[in-house]
Amino acid sequence: MNWFYLHTGFMLTASALLLTAVTVARIFRHKVWWLKGHRRLALCGVAILAAGFLAAIVLISSSGQPHFGSLHPRLGGLTLSGAVLTPVLGFSVFRFPIRAAAIRRIHRVSGRLTAILTVITILSGLLLIGIF
Repeated sequence: MNWFYLHTGFMLTASALLLTAVTVARIFRHKVWWLKGHRRLALCGVAILAAGFLAAIVLISSSGQPHFGSLHPRLGGLTLSGAVLTPVLGFSVFRFPIRAAAIRRIHRVSGRLTAILTVITILSGLLLIGIF
């Protein structure tokens, strides 16, 4: 099995799902179904992102290189952390209704920062494999 292609496929799929989740939240907020769709897309995206991260760990382990030895894996770990934190904050809005407004603001900022970090991580990966 080629772990590189598996990693790439998972990460591209996860990025597309997360981008779609953001689009649903931004554009379709007036629809009745927007929150359910946003949640499902985001959680599927995070799960596939984690699978892509695991594929990267296996890829690096089989190559004998050090984990987190370059910028791309470090950014990837940070991106995965942001991608996990953002839905946790989103669910916390409903868990702690007294602080919902503040948590919602942090959730939105976290999502935006994670999206920006995702693009930077992808670009660093393209640099790593020599496309840029």
